[in-house]
Amino acid sequence: MSKKSLFLMLAAALTWAACEKDPQPAPDNNDTTGGEQPTVVEKNVYSVSADKQVTMAKGNLQYQASTNTWRIAPNAWDAAKDGNCQTSAVYAGWIDNFGWATSGYDNYHPYLTINSASQYYTGGNIDGTEYDWGVHNAILNGETLDPAGTWRTLSSQEWEYLVNHRAGSTLNGVENARYSIATVNGQKGIILFPDVFAMPESVAPPRAASINEPATYATNVYSAEDWALMEEAGCVFMPSAGCVNVADNSMVSVDYLGCYWSSTFVGAVEGMIRAGQLWFNPYQVETASAGVQYRRSVRLAKDLK
Repeated sequence: MSKKSLFLMLAAALTWAACEKDPQPAPDNNDTTGGEQPTVVEKNVYSVSADKQVTMAKGNLQYQASTNTWRIAPNAWDAAKDGNCQTSAVYAGWIDNFGWATSGYDNYHPYLTINSASQYYTGGNIDGTEYDWGVHNAILNGETLDPAGTWRTLSSQEWEYLVNHRAGSTLNGVENARYSIATVNGQKGIILFPDVFAMPESVAPPRAASINEPATYATNVYSAEDWALMEEAGCVFMPSAGCVNVADNSMVSVDYLGCYWSSTFVGAVEGMIRAGQLWFNPYQVETASAGVQYRRSVRLAKDLK
């Protein structure tokens, strides 16, 4: 074999070896587009039982009949209020007061205004069923359309645990801080504090006497800028949106009373077919019940894995 042939064979072998595996670039310590990404820490975490946690929607559930669109309100303080009195099958505005279990399934529509319990679902709890607004519907959440089943309604027992029994952080000297009555961006309501919470340094903490206790809406007042920081830290705000008086289709107790449905069916009590609710005003925060035809707010939750 000539020297020239031997040289060509050696060159080919070296070329094959070099191409057998793609060369790996040297690590770039300034590269932020690849490699391991930092773990996202979920701050909006609320225990609803001893062994279950959820993340809460940042706004109330709203519905637009003209487009058959469900959404989570863009802002925590958003409330349709008198707009709920305009509801119909073709109404182009947004409503956020609903009869119980009116997800649209089985002709129990969110725009029902009939003052008769017999026209509403009374078959039992709606946990995990199509009668639950979050289970049955795809829901617009900011720029994202969450598929049906992403969200759900808390049971009465879960609401009770969330506001009265779960362990929480110490806030302004108060252990297990769970909620505080407040006004946010001019809207009265209640702030829920996540299980693990640290008040943003630039925002004044709620007054100690108002944490887990009744208080006037003027006790703690926060701006939209304050709330942006509190929401980022995991807080949830639920407005005192009032409710609809089905007798004359008018709003009552707006900016005073907050009424939020649960998924729990109660049944006949004092001559009325009822379902469970969380309700609050400056004097009390508690779980109770209301007639299924009475229209109330809905705040959805998502199970954490």
